[in-house]
Amino acid sequence: DYSNYNPSLFPQGKIDIQKLTENGFHLIVHNYFEGDFTDPDDLESIWGEQKFLIEDGWEGWWLDGTETVSPPRLTHIPHRGRDVDLLTEDFKDEYDNIWAVLRAKGFYERQRRDFPDKRVYILNRAAFSGMQRYAVGVNQGDYWATWKLMQLQTHWLLHHGTSGIFMPEADIGGHYAHEELDDELCIRWAFLGAFTPIMRSHGHNWRCKLPWGFGPQHEKLFISFIRLRVSLFPYNYTLMHQANRDGYPMMRAMGLEFPNDCYMRSLGNQFMWGPSILVAPVYEK
Repeated sequence: DYSNYNPSLFPQGKIDIQKLTENGFHLIVHNYFEGDFTDPDDLESIWGEQKFLIEDGWEGWWLDGTETVSPPRLTHIPHRGRDVDLLTEDFKDEYDNIWAVLRAKGFYERQRRDFPDKRVYILNRAAFSGMQRYAVGVNQGDYWATWKLMQLQTHWLLHHGTSGIFMPEADIGGHYAHEELDDELCIRWAFLGAFTPIMRSHGHNWRCKLPWGFGPQHEKLFISFIRLRVSLFPYNYTLMHQANRDGYPMMRAMGLEFPNDCYMRSLGNQFMWGPSILVAPVYEK
């Protein structure tokens, strides 16, 4: 329920938010925001309940849980039924990712309408073709912290960029803890994260994913990647402008950057960060 602030966290509500923004924080609100995103009236109702957050100083939306819907509010889904069959596998296969773009579209269009001077930022739980037009970054979902899954995340990120979705992210250190999660895996993942469109630590057991989560030496290495990322800001900003203007992703599969070299198409575990930086993460302990 975002109609009221948690008094233990924000006892002064809007005033506390304004203090944080004055000190350089850019706040993003997280929720599942369930509803019927095919229905304009329902969309207006949902937006009307949430837009005060932008007025208070929040600057972005984390639209989580797109793979679930809220059955009581759905009235316009062309499917066999609304009750017993609503969450069957064929329903989810057909509508899951479409739901992601409809919800992002609804929030984007209404914020641009009501707050035209504020830049829209959305982090979405799932993806669908064309959603990049709605200022959407994509969270890949929840997965185990393993070396193999870090490798698979690289492929996932590259596929998104090649598909025209330019702001995907991979949770540094994985989402769910696993016996393979240690300081080495986490720091290797931090290196990968430094060369993705959104460098972000997130997940269960989140404290160990912080730069200091595995001790001072780990923190020193992690901070070096953050500083590298900051030092590349002019280069990265240029890449994002190019992505917006020309549709060319920041994170580029080798075959995309070198289309005339057939061998490059087989190199799925390394990639180009823009035209000038080759990135080859380590995927083994």
